[in-house]
Amino acid sequence: VVVSPDSKNVYVASQIGDRIVSFDRDLTTGTLTNQKDYVPGRYNLDACICVTVSPDNKNVYAVGWDSSSLVTYDRDLSTGALTNLQVRKDASLEKPSFVIVSPNGQNVYLAVNINGEATYVSAIVTFDRDTSGVLTNQRNLADTNTNFKNPGGIAIAPDGKSVYCVGYQSDTLVTFDRDTASGTLSFKAVVTDDIKLIKVYSVAVSPDNKNVYVVAQTSDAIISFDRDLITGSLSNQVAFVDPVNLNGPTGVIVSPDNKNVHIVSGLSNTVVTFDRLGTTEGVAQTCASSSLTCQGTSVATTTTNANCGATVCIASEFADADA
Repeated sequence: VVVSPDSKNVYVASQIGDRIVSFDRDLTTGTLTNQKDYVPGRYNLDACICVTVSPDNKNVYAVGWDSSSLVTYDRDLSTGALTNLQVRKDASLEKPSFVIVSPNGQNVYLAVNINGEATYVSAIVTFDRDTSGVLTNQRNLADTNTNFKNPGGIAIAPDGKSVYCVGYQSDTLVTFDRDTASGTLSFKAVVTDDIKLIKVYSVAVSPDNKNVYVVAQTSDAIISFDRDLITGSLSNQVAFVDPVNLNGPTGVIVSPDNKNVHIVSGLSNTVVTFDRLGTTEGVAQTCASSSLTCQGTSVATTTTNANCGATVCIASEFADADA
């Protein structure tokens, strides 16, 4: 699910429905109305697994896992309505799991999983994006399971200098340098941890560019890193593990004001909120000083984490929490 940058619409990727579902959003209350379905032709968006909106609000991009496709829509700036613009389907886009647009709007990136006869190849696919939203100049940065296998979430630092990708089956977080002029990626470093990064699922960069956060589904953990503002390199890896409240986490985001980190966990049916304190510390660092606190007044449950004595907040409970 994604909210358009102008806050007017919400778009949902429907994996079972093979479509994008859109809603109008009230700018005052946040209430959603006027549901619409977008199905871009048969077999063009099968198992729609991810959707995103360009920073200029002009386009919506979605990927179909089963159809191995990338669909581009024009977006009406007034109504948020979508019209089909471009469908890309070929072997180099097999099993796309994620799509994201660079902060400057000039590039689109996909995570793909190509099953060859002799080998399994994972790749980050880069496209150039023109002013109309059309994608050209495809280039694949492939990896034969050396650094990442089954890439999942991708995050781009707001400064545009770095791209981070998690490898679900390789238990890795990979850092790429990004050329801010061309958008081309080059491999920089990989973090491997078969204890705290087991089935790492999602990654986020804080809006202030200072921290990177990942959640690991099997490790029941959120892991924070300090990010160098010049090089994009990661350091000071610290994990916060909670098998009760963070059971099977699948999504992580940082609030636009940099104050909070929110995590959704499917197996514990929870949304967990952390305070993000200070200018250099991330979630796990504040854990070391037991300074994680609950948010909001209508908290369902609080608990003390045995690893560091920090207070964890279950902000909401759902029958089916998922990213």
